[in-house]
Amino acid sequence: MLKKGKDINTLIHGICFHDDQNSLSELVNYFYPRLYRIAYAVLKDKMLAEEAINDVFFRLWQMRNRCIEINDINKYLCTSVKNNALVLLKKEIKSKPNNSESIDSAFKHRKEIAVMSNSPEKQYLTKELKKRIELAILNLPERCRKVFELVKLDGLSYKEAASELSVKPKTVENQLSIALKKMHTELKPYLQEQNDHYFEKTIALFLISFTLPI
Repeated sequence: MLKKGKDINTLIHGICFHDDQNSLSELVNYFYPRLYRIAYAVLKDKMLAEEAINDVFFRLWQMRNRCIEINDINKYLCTSVKNNALVLLKKEIKSKPNNSESIDSAFKHRKEIAVMSNSPEKQYLTKELKKRIELAILNLPERCRKVFELVKLDGLSYKEAASELSVKPKTVENQLSIALKKMHTELKPYLQEQNDHYFEKTIALFLISFTLPI
């Protein structure tokens, strides 16, 4: 919640033209819960998630004289945090033995996302699949698409997305389910053409994480 009389553009203006640290603090407070969910979903570690976020805001402050050029601050912050989280994830992977029994299944799945680009064939498949997922999102009915973007891309909870769209949380849940089913149906023929024996795991991974850089 922003202070009365403030909006995001006002905060960006204060940061860019007046070096206003209070505006930066308000911006951090406003976006932090959303960005934390994004970072933690990738890293599953509180301190690393905070590090990923803090670095983004530190760089935003460093480039404050140019931050007015950012067209979509929400998209910029979410993408930057995802990028940072993946970099930190790769460092974590390298610091752990691959056969360690302490690495749980969720970590292994996130590791698979990070290393999918090891072979040229997988790199091509990954990029092509990413394009097809982006197209599948554009082809969603408008309501489904908005819900998918708010929940899967921006990291909002059902309740937060419902407030944003002025609907009930149950409506958000239903629309997200419809969106995922439609995308699954649209992408299934492509993955079958690729003879990908990891079909179900691949589609599940990418429906959640396709915005992460590969």
